[in-house]
Amino acid sequence: MTAKSTVHGKWNVLPDLGKIHMKSSRVGLITISAIAPIVGGFADWLPHKADMSLDIDLHNITTGNRMLDGQVRKVILSGSDGILRFKGAGVASDDELQFDGDAVCGNIVVPMSLTGESQGLSDEGILDIVLGGLASFEDLKLPIPGFRHIDKIDLHIDGDIKLGKK
Repeated sequence: MTAKSTVHGKWNVLPDLGKIHMKSSRVGLITISAIAPIVGGFADWLPHKADMSLDIDLHNITTGNRMLDGQVRKVILSGSDGILRFKGAGVASDDELQFDGDAVCGNIVVPMSLTGESQGLSDEGILDIVLGGLASFEDLKLPIPGFRHIDKIDLHIDGDIKLGKK
């Protein structure tokens, strides 16, 4: 008899308990780096089908260059509410988490892949998940002096999310 997986089931993302760290590949002289809270989402993980949604708040993104921070925030917030929404489908088991989907922020849509693993279920019933991934943006036109056109930028993602049973 096979043991029941601890990750299978319907879960809510527990807001503000998890975070995502994002770091871009080098763009000119800078990299864009941010630690953003996960403010919502869900996970519906079954043995043969797994869906996940994450809402990430980008209002406080930083570049490491305070002179550019305002411009970068202005670009992110133009035409969006500042929330990056990832929706993906894939595989969820005790040994492997893998999701492919789209990350959407305003009118920007980019394919994203996330992989991860469960860190186990706490005594309080909270499932701790560690994630990593990559998104690539191509042919970006930005209204930031010195960065008007960027051929390609990779965004490396890692973080942790906390899930509670629905």
